[in-house]
Amino acid sequence: MNLLDVVIVLAAIAYAYGGFRNGAVVGVLPVTGIPLPFIVLAHLPLLESGAASRYQAFFWLFAAMLLALILDYVYDAMRSRIRGRAAAICGLIAACVLFPLVPAWPYPAEAAPVPEWFTGAARHLPVGSTVVVYPVANLTDASSMLWQAMSGLTFRMPGGYAVFATPSGAASFIASDSAVQNAMYGCSVAVPYPPTDRQILTDLRRLRTRAVVVVPGTDGAPCAERLFDRLLGPHRKEGGVLVWSTGQASSSARISDTSVSSGSP
Repeated sequence: MNLLDVVIVLAAIAYAYGGFRNGAVVGVLPVTGIPLPFIVLAHLPLLESGAASRYQAFFWLFAAMLLALILDYVYDAMRSRIRGRAAAICGLIAACVLFPLVPAWPYPAEAAPVPEWFTGAARHLPVGSTVVVYPVANLTDASSMLWQAMSGLTFRMPGGYAVFATPSGAASFIASDSAVQNAMYGCSVAVPYPPTDRQILTDLRRLRTRAVVVVPGTDGAPCAERLFDRLLGPHRKEGGVLVWSTGQASSSARISDTSVSSGSP
């Protein structure tokens, strides 16, 4: 195998691994519909639940090998004709290729707001308690996971941005449905969701919920506030959040079979 053959092979492998990232979801190149390598692996045993973007690391490995071979070829070709300048020319080529990979600096950063309740009262909860936190952690907003971490992980909570096992055994970023999560999701997107008050209260008991916490100012927080005020009685303000203790549920809380709506008072 000569140098050209090696270059072609490395370029093909680099392209293949680079295609995994672009076809991470459906295995095709966006807009064009051209099939990419991941469409094959996505249907193979053991690999069907893999994340396509992880294969991108191999692209950089083979791309680096390809660049090294090209620079070595250019250096050997020019060394005899312009001795002393071949190294400088190869260095310039490498700089031009690698410059676009230099990250922007400084990296953007900002302080993440953490309500005082999570660094105060939450740290005194019995370890392993269940707290229902709104907004519920999901793919698009995992703030409550940060708040949970800042509490010292004293409590558990439904939902999360994680890899969950589905009933079929496949991997999913979406936690299994529950009445509480569906109702809170309905509040966050301002769309009515089907759980009834009775189903939500049953779910809270099933989870052995010690407290429900709603963070004001988040999307749909007024809806969640009305929902839990109706189910668990009046809330109390503490440490920048609204808190309901599950023992706070009063006999006047309405247990009905009406659907929970994000717009209901």
